[in-house]
Amino acid sequence: MLKKFVDWLRWHPESIREEHRRAYYVTLFAALIGGGFHVYMLFMFAANGVTPMALLNILSVAIFLGCFLMLRIIGNSTLAMMILSLELVLHQAAAVYYVGWEYGYQYYLFNIAVLIFLGHYRTFLIPFAYAVVSFVVFGWLFYFSQEITAPFFQNLAHMKDRLYWINLSSSVMGLAGTAFLYARTAVRMQQMLTEQNQLLKETQLQLVKSEKM
Repeated sequence: MLKKFVDWLRWHPESIREEHRRAYYVTLFAALIGGGFHVYMLFMFAANGVTPMALLNILSVAIFLGCFLMLRIIGNSTLAMMILSLELVLHQAAAVYYVGWEYGYQYYLFNIAVLIFLGHYRTFLIPFAYAVVSFVVFGWLFYFSQEITAPFFQNLAHMKDRLYWINLSSSVMGLAGTAFLYARTAVRMQQMLTEQNQLLKETQLQLVKSEKM
């Protein structure tokens, strides 16, 4: 069963070129894990009466699911990265706005600076602008949290330390997982290029021998 699931995840649309597969698998991982995490947050916010965040998580789950399906059907990892990154910026800003800085939701903004640069863009300005926006929003949220004496919802005060640990560790593990998948895919692609290069050399050698004959 596990092998079938792994094989299913490894599958990719035929339209994806080899040089784009690293970004495809990383984005697929982000959409799958991120979507599941948002489902957990949806029920957690709903159970504790933080209605605006519960409703926002419904939208977030739909976005992550849509990006996952888009990746599996047409394989457009760059567009999926841009959509997921925008969702992360808006979602984390809303989380800090409603429940406060002390819960660690702002740390997911750093994941954008890593994820967004894995895409293939016509201009470098697109991922650079996303990264700058994420850091600007992070700074604004810190300033906002210092100016506001209390967040709108205190319903999660009994879970503050737990949620801070979950959000901080999830952000770090997300970065680690992204690096791992990207590195593994890069190694696999390097092996394929080496094999193709070796095959090309053997073909050239055979051609040279046939010409001499």
